Amino acid sequence: MLRDQAHERADEIHIKEDALIASLAKIASAISEARSLLSVPSHIENIAINIMRVVEGTRIRIKGGLLFSDRAILETQKLFTTAKHALKKTGGSSFDWSKDNHSGCSG
Repeated sequence: MLRDQAHERADEIHIKEDALIASLAKIASAISEARSLLSVPSHIENIAINIMRVVEGTRIRIKGGLLFSDRAILETQKLFTTAKHALKKTGGSSFDWSKDNHSGCSG
């Protein structure tokens, strides 16, 4: 189920965020670029949290039988595709993107 996949991804991002912050913190005193990147993992986690909110809101709408317009579906698809590409560019090597089973999402 999409909701379960979203929870798995959010948990994975949270774990990797903690590890990345710890790694950056270790080298931050010696490398100024590491200091400037310390906030990035937290921003990625915020993205994951907000995606979870969208998934939960969507689940509630579907459960309640509320219809989505074609425009809403296209905009949501664009949002997820853009977020996926952004996450790949910022830290894709640390995530297993092969789990993508979302119908309707291109990438």
